[in-house]
Amino acid sequence: MVTLKRTSSDHPDFKYLIQLFDDYLVEINSDEKDFYTQFCQIYVKNEVNCYENHIPLACGAFKKLEPNVAEIKRIFVLPESRGTEIASKVLTEIETKAIEEKHVVFILKNQKKTRKSHRITHSFWVQNNSKFGAL
Repeated sequence: MVTLKRTSSDHPDFKYLIQLFDDYLVEINSDEKDFYTQFCQIYVKNEVNCYENHIPLACGAFKKLEPNVAEIKRIFVLPESRGTEIASKVLTEIETKAIEEKHVVFILKNQKKTRKSHRITHSFWVQNNSKFGAL
C-alpha cells in the first residue's frame, strides 16, 4: 500500500532519498559536478515522502519564493519505482500542502539532463489543471 507522509528535512527517510538523488545528479553531471554540487543542499521546509509497505520510494518538497509563489524542489523517485504514478502522488501532496499555505503559483526549474522528469511533471500539471509553470 502506498502512503504519503509530510516530513521535515531532518527526517531520516528524506535524508536517505535526497542522498540518492544527489548521487544521481553527480553521476549525470560528472563533467559539471563541481558546479551542480553547490545545489545539492537541503534547504526546504515542506517535504513529502512516499512509502510502500513502510519502505521509502520517493520524495519531494517546495520552497516559498514569494508570498504566493512556491518552487517545487527535490522530486526524486527510486529508479525501480519509476513509471508507477508515484511522482504524481508526491506532486499532488506537495500541491495540496502549498495551497493550504496560500501559494497559488508554482514553478519548477530543471537541468537539461533531467528533461524526462520535466516532461513527466508537465504532463501531470496539464492533466490536473494545476497552477504550475516550468522554467
